[in-house]
Amino acid sequence: MARKKAAGPNKSAFIREQLGANPEASAKDVSQNWAKQHRGTINATLFYQVKSGMGLSSGRRGRRKGKKASARLPRKVAAASGGGDYAKIEAQLDLLISQALELKDDRLATHLKQARRHASARLI
Repeated sequence: MARKKAAGPNKSAFIREQLGANPEASAKDVSQNWAKQHRGTINATLFYQVKSGMGLSSGRRGRRKGKKASARLPRKVAAASGGGDYAKIEAQLDLLISQALELKDDRLATHLKQARRHASARLI
């Protein structure tokens, strides 16, 4: 069975009509104009939904621009092409650090950790 047409005025059509006449109209303005002619109110959510459907809203703010990923790319490419030696050095330094810590030689371990940082900086 067919549905009956709604008896009351259409709020969405009213909002479209108001925004067509004045695209800069606010939800408050449209709601006040509705109240002058009809009973009830227009919810701000409905107003903004219709406005965005018409393509009049600016939408959400875009994502902030960050640092470009390509700025890090050359270093990774260099690491992939010739970084194998540094990876080996880093692995051997890890072993030496653990041996220095077993010997309880903190000063030697600190120096080896510094050397490891330098080697890993070459890998990045």
